[in-house]
Amino acid sequence: MEPAEPAGEPTLTEPDAAAVAEVMQGLASPARIRILARLLHAPCSVGDRARAPGRRAAPLPHPPRAL
Repeated sequence: MEPAEPAGEPTLTEPDAAAVAEVMQGLASPARIRILARLLHAPCSVGDRARAPGRRAAPLPHPPRAL
């Protein structure tokens, strides 16, 4: 099977790669992955998240803008 693009050519433009990297950076902590998993289940406010059973009161190191 042949590759879809010639070898050595980028598959993403620089702006697209930067956008993907920003999203990945936004997900770079276990707490953020858990928040994303919760949001995939159903919408959730910050207050709902704070009152969730088993939720520790530790803040995220940086605001999760990408979420």
